Amino acid sequence: MRRTIISGGVLFLLSAALWAMPSVAADPVRGDLNFGRADAALEKLNSALSLDPNDAEAHNLRCRVFYQEEHWDQAIAECEAAVQNAPSNSSFHLWLGRAYGQKAERVSLVTAFKLARRVAGGSAGSRKRTGPR
Repeated sequence: MRRTIISGGVLFLLSAALWAMPSVAADPVRGDLNFGRADAALEKLNSALSLDPNDAEAHNLRCRVFYQEEHWDQAIAECEAAVQNAPSNSSFHLWLGRAYGQKAERVSLVTAFKLARRVAGGSAGSRKRTGPR
């Protein structure tokens, strides 16, 4: 009985250690990211994603490369893929929020108004006209 518990505990610790390891060779990619070598980082990440298209860490790092290059739509798409593949990773949610925030800061007032109307489901004054009296 005790041997079963110990071997189960060792197996649990081993699986936890493997789970904690990054899925891509993240350190070289982070180095490229830190030194502004976006093309080199993307090349490594594309290779990793060709092996495992659901690699959340690779998608998150691609998000960060596009974020650094100020390609907000591409950053958002990659961050959304990272969050979809690892929804419990708060860091991935943080980067997704950052990408949305940067995109939101750069839209014109007209675009922001159109987006607000679309989200609200009609013209800006429609709620006032159709609401209770």
